Amino acid sequence: MTNVKELEAFMDLFFKVHREMDHEKLISLYSFPLVSIGTSRHEFNEYLSASAYKDNQRSDYQKVIAMRIEEILPRYISTESDNAWVATRFSVWIKDSDKNDIVMHCRLTLILKKIDQQWLIVHQHYSVPDHMADKQEAYPGQIV
Repeated sequence: MTNVKELEAFMDLFFKVHREMDHEKLISLYSFPLVSIGTSRHEFNEYLSASAYKDNQRSDYQKVIAMRIEEILPRYISTESDNAWVATRFSVWIKDSDKNDIVMHCRLTLILKKIDQQWLIVHQHYSVPDHMADKQEAYPGQIV
């Protein structure tokens, strides 16, 4: 049960750091090299270095002037010794420097490993559901 409580606290910190756009603190939550799968075509990165991840984060946040993130509970946590996975959903609202309002409803899966008594992310996978698909469909009935 201790691991679950530690991971709950870790996830609270994870979302806090994202809300604050604190890149240095964010980097401290990861173990590198990192497997990172994001929502755009270029974001399938095997064994990403810390400097490459920082560059990706800076690029992602470069045009952001305001952001709000809210996790959608429940959060699913499973642990086995010093390994864990967490699955959750969240919504993010972004105002960018081009005055666009962007809303994304995302899914997130993290794989974590306890290294030197600290949980660190070793693999992350973000996805955005296809809103063209009906609730009962695995993919949209009409491909554009």
